[in-house]
Amino acid sequence: MWPIIFCTTVFVLMVAVVVRIRLRAARLEPIRARARIEPVTFSCFVRARMSDGHGFVDMKTFGGGILLRVHPSVLEVVMAGMEWAGRSMGSEVLLETKTSRMHRVKLGWAGTALGARPGILITGQDPGGRIQVAIHPGTHLEEAWEALVLAGVTPDTR
Repeated sequence: MWPIIFCTTVFVLMVAVVVRIRLRAARLEPIRARARIEPVTFSCFVRARMSDGHGFVDMKTFGGGILLRVHPSVLEVVMAGMEWAGRSMGSEVLLETKTSRMHRVKLGWAGTALGARPGILITGQDPGGRIQVAIHPGTHLEEAWEALVLAGVTPDTR
């Protein structure tokens, strides 16, 4: 009896996760379509952490790294070379640049000061709600900041 209940519970949870990811992907499609047709004004590999209000989680890849792409009206943080995997797992970030804000941070492991690196914290609104992504572009910090400002992301004075 217990194996049937356990398997049913696991199946229902898996279906719920898949439905949630598919709904998010459908809501992001208009922004993704604009990103496909707009030219990329800046691109670099970053270390990224994403938060939807419940703490920061490292964006992991299967290889290839995380890529920051700045378009005139869209900001993308996606898995390089494996964008389909990021869409499938719901780990891509697509934000409107005009409604996003940013400020400089030093964010370390699990949100602590341990191993803190300088980076940029971007807060924006995607169709699913408020989202934050902390990017660490390595030696390209100033270029990334300037590209985001030129695209319309508002710098916070904190």
